[in-house]
Amino acid sequence: MTEKTLITYHATPDALFETLKETVSGGLFFSVADENTAPAYTRFFGAPPDFVTPAGEGAKSLSVLSDLWSRLLEKGLSRKDFLTAFGGGAVTDLTGFAAATYKRGMRLIHIPTTLIGMVDAASGGKTAIDFAGVKNSIGAFYLPDEVLICTTFLETLPEAELLSGEGELLKYALLMGKDPETFLSAERRPETVRECLDFKEEVVGADPKDTGLRQILNLGHTSSHALEALHLDGKGYEPVPHGTAVAAGLVIEAYCAFVLQMLPQKELMALARFTRDHFPPVLIKCKDYDRVWAFALQDKKNGADHRAVTMSLIEAPGRPVTGVEVGRKVLYEGLDFYKDFFRI
Repeated sequence: MTEKTLITYHATPDALFETLKETVSGGLFFSVADENTAPAYTRFFGAPPDFVTPAGEGAKSLSVLSDLWSRLLEKGLSRKDFLTAFGGGAVTDLTGFAAATYKRGMRLIHIPTTLIGMVDAASGGKTAIDFAGVKNSIGAFYLPDEVLICTTFLETLPEAELLSGEGELLKYALLMGKDPETFLSAERRPETVRECLDFKEEVVGADPKDTGLRQILNLGHTSSHALEALHLDGKGYEPVPHGTAVAAGLVIEAYCAFVLQMLPQKELMALARFTRDHFPPVLIKCKDYDRVWAFALQDKKNGADHRAVTMSLIEAPGRPVTGVEVGRKVLYEGLDFYKDFFRI
């Protein structure tokens, strides 16, 4: 495992592929893509990936991980060889965890193809699979040796996938005190990707094991992960894109910050209006609030006391606060506000 990830930027997929060949020169590398990105991998690099996962969260299962381990053993890869992830956050989460655990750690390269992957999932060294219905419940910290960025890949994405990525961009805009309208604009996407990565690398470098400062990157995620879990368990809901859930979580948790007298009402309403104008609503039924609370209690930041969940909130754009305890009543008020404001 490296102590610091090398992040390189490339104007074209061909330039990226040349960097990849230079990086793995003299060793073996094993590539992983999902059902959606495998055709693009073949088109860009001239050969199919070595392992193809289901698309989306379906990639992050124990059975898929077991199959990947088996293939690595069959191919005879050593810990000195490279495992390469080509795809979005689910692929990098799974592949990173496989690299962290195969022979106690092999070399790792991420080639993110989605907006979420580029600005968030591929860097920072968080790896995970979903287990027992809980998102990212089994994982490890494992920094990739290199992250190869080419924003040209974003041109292949459907609009819904780009919109999901913008949920993470909204989080970064709030953390850095940026104007959301400008920060999320497609015209400045390459610059935005760099700014997000620079910000995240600085935070991760100061707190690699997520014990303090790094928890600001969880802004909106306690609620959003609970909503994702609710939508994944098949009881009256359809799966929701991660970034769409993050956008909802940011509004819910901003309301919690308002109730706790941390965030001014003016800032709450500005965020709520922007989110309502920009993102589709996430369905939440009042009868399922207790389930949302139960999923929120599974968040990794929480201690043993189940009277509150621990959130990272903001006092104002650019002023995040970590380790804030939020009780059940306050979270339910946040869910009520979101439902009322989004008219769901």
